[in-house]
Amino acid sequence: MLKYLDRAAAVNFICELGVPMAASALEKLASVRAGPRYCIINGRALYREAELLAWLETQAARPFKVTSRGRPRKAKPAPGDAPGDAPENKPLATARTG
Repeated sequence: MLKYLDRAAAVNFICELGVPMAASALEKLASVRAGPRYCIINGRALYREAELLAWLETQAARPFKVTSRGRPRKAKPAPGDAPGDAPENKPLATARTG
């Protein structure tokens, strides 16, 4: 049986794994479609533990570059790796007439 976590429980789950996160951060990530997958049931965002773990793995796998000031900076994604490049996120091709 699947277990769904509300946003507060999802944040607690992530924090228990050693990743500090605020509920507002998870809400912001959801609003810009950059966070873990979730579903809306009865008007509430609900997360599955497996989706949270999968999202954390993708975040941990992102490479960082060190800037000249010694601070890490996110590396640019390789072609085809950008979040909008996933097939399900691409718009359908439209036929041109004229």
